[in-house]
Amino acid sequence: MWEAGEAKWGTDEEVFIKIFAARSNNHLKKLDDLYTLQKGHSLIQAIDNEFSGGECDLLKTILHSRLNPADFYATKIYKACKGWGTDEEKLIRTLITNEGGFMNDIKEIYEKKYGITLENQIISETSGNYGEILKRMINP
Repeated sequence: MWEAGEAKWGTDEEVFIKIFAARSNNHLKKLDDLYTLQKGHSLIQAIDNEFSGGECDLLKTILHSRLNPADFYATKIYKACKGWGTDEEKLIRTLITNEGGFMNDIKEIYEKKYGITLENQIISETSGNYGEILKRMINP
């Protein structure tokens, strides 16, 4: 990856695409650890250095979701709730995707990163049966 990107002028995007699309979560974690150890910065920083626009966003999203899935989903929930109005579709999709999977980790990360419990965030963003269903999804 170093030789396909930061070691030369221009980037061989195909190398990054093949690796990110085909490797397991564990492989990408080990690759990121090794890259950080050898090059002094993470693959996320390497992507920022080598890509822009949609490709950059996509590769960083793939990495974030695979390196730290609980943090990735906590961030998605936060983005669905922040600002004026709630992106209910994004909130529902994110919670359904993680029902039972990483939920305890997501709740812990959410409170640390955003200073509010996930349950209190749900309460402040929703009401009625809709809110009750979402609360039960995060607290089965």
